[in-house]
This record gives sequence, structure tokens and C-alpha cells, in this order.
Amino acid sequence: MDTLFYAEPGSVSATHIRLDGEEAHHASRVLRCRVGDVLEGTDGQGGLYRGQVESVTRSEVLVRVSEVVRDERGGFFRVLAVGLIRKRDRLEFLLEKATELGVDHFVLFSADHSEKGSVRTERLKAVLLRAMKQSRRTFLPGLSVVGSLDEVLRMSVTDYEGIGLGASPGLGRFRESGEVSGRTSSAISGTATHETSGKGFIEGTQGKQDRIQIERHIFFGDLSATTSKISIHQRGPRTQPTQHTQPDRRESHQPNHPPVPESQLRTIQPIIGCIGPEGGWSAREQALLHKEHAQPISLGSHRLRTETAGIIMADRLASFT
Repeated sequence: MDTLFYAEPGSVSATHIRLDGEEAHHASRVLRCRVGDVLEGTDGQGGLYRGQVESVTRSEVLVRVSEVVRDERGGFFRVLAVGLIRKRDRLEFLLEKATELGVDHFVLFSADHSEKGSVRTERLKAVLLRAMKQSRRTFLPGLSVVGSLDEVLRMSVTDYEGIGLGASPGLGRFRESGEVSGRTSSAISGTATHETSGKGFIEGTQGKQDRIQIERHIFFGDLSATTSKISIHQRGPRTQPTQHTQPDRRESHQPNHPPVPESQLRTIQPIIGCIGPEGGWSAREQALLHKEHAQPISLGSHRLRTETAGIIMADRLASFT
């Protein structure tokens, strides 16, 4: 069976996955799954589970897992920030196609020239879920809705759902902990500390120390841009905004960690593509983007609808693997 099902992370164990709700209904009532049938499911966090159906009821399908495959994201985390699109069908079309192209997180924002409109986040999340399953991805894209481009550029790495998932074997979600020399150090368990060299590292769950650097790169669509290629080597990384919630605790841990070998260095790079509304960027927003050292790129020689520009940007972001 080629259908990929989704199971909430809490419904997945080492031996079983449990489908419920609409997933169970689709498996049992639409596809007529029976005991012994082979199914595939994902937890949306990089796990692909294969196994045989063990039991089927109206509200639940239980699958005994026989094989588990864990995907890794690699070093790039693709974020698509799009000015609000008032027409629902056009927005949903963009989210569907950009998910198929590999976007990891969507940020919808109200640009200075955006038309007024509302966003039904639960409906949009359902679109992302369907697109993930259709394209057989194992990471479910995240979704944020903010009030302006200013908020997009102020977002911390911890605002991107799942940025730490699949980044390195055994690591979970990152909790941001500090800012050092143009890079942000992040941690999942324990408190991140910083070496005197200005590099940050994290300590894993088994005491293994892994150095994680966060390097953010921002691009935006611009008709006047002279290049259509995204390059992350034309400038230095931008510093991530940080939230200093426990400065004293971080400092108290600083001298307790030995230097981490360079071989254990990992870099996660949020690649953020910004698309303005069909009315274009305002002068204020353009100044803001330039202040953040965002790189303008051309998406074509003609004016594009927002969803078209978003799909092109998603394709450019997909070039980083």
C-alpha cells in the first residue's frame, strides 16, 4: 500500500503506532485495511514506520512496527515567509506546493501593503499535513502567523517548529540559550555554555558534547535584483535574536566544560526566503531588510502573484540540501 499515514508522536512507540481520528477512518473505512495488511506511517518528526495491522476498530488502527527508518534534515532549515494572501484557495495552493518542494516552516505575516484578511490556522495545518503525506515527507512543516515583517525578522530559532528534529542522531528540539560572536548556541538538555573562542556547543543526553552553530541567512524577492541565484557565501551569517532567560546559570556552567573537538561541530542554517504582497514591499520594509543584510534575488522579469513568487522561492530554497 503506497499511502503514508500520520500518527501523532505520542501515539508512536518502539513496537506500535496507533492511528486514530481521520487517519483511522481513512485506513479502515476508505481503504478497507484488514489485520495483516502492511502499512507505513510517519510521526512528522523524521520517523518512517512500517509494519502489519494488528487490530482494526471504528476509531483506531493499531500497527505492529517491524521496521523504522529515521530521516535527517541535514544542515539547512528552509523557512518561507509570505505576506498574507487574502484568497484562501491561492494561499492553500502555495502551502501545498511549497511543502512538496521541501519547505520546513512557513511564516505568514501582514505586510505594509497586504490586503486585510483572516487566517484559519487549523485549516492550513491540515493542508500541510495532507501535502506532507502526499509527497511522502517524514517532517511535518511548521506554521507561524505574525503581524509584520518586523516580527518575522525578530523570530528566534526556537520559533521554528522542529528545527532541532533530525539535525543530529539522538538530538531533539533545541532550546535557545545564548548569543556568541555572531552565532547562537542552542541546547536541548542542560544549559548551553560558551567557550572563550566565541563558539557555542551543546551537551547531549548521554553527556556527549556536540557543538551546534546557528547561522541565519535571509533572502527576499525583488524585481530590481541583479541575480536570481541564492548564495550563502557572499556575506557572513546574521546573529540570531536571543532570549536571555537564565544568564546567571549559563555563566556558572561556563568553566565546567572542556573544549569540544572540532570534529563534533554541527551547523544548522535557517535559510529564510521572504515574499512580499502583490502590492510590493514598502520603503520601510525594504530598509528593514537591508538593515538585516538580507540578499535581494530576482524571481523573474515580470510581476508575479504572491503564490507564484512563493513557489519559485521555495524551489530556490530547495537547492540547499
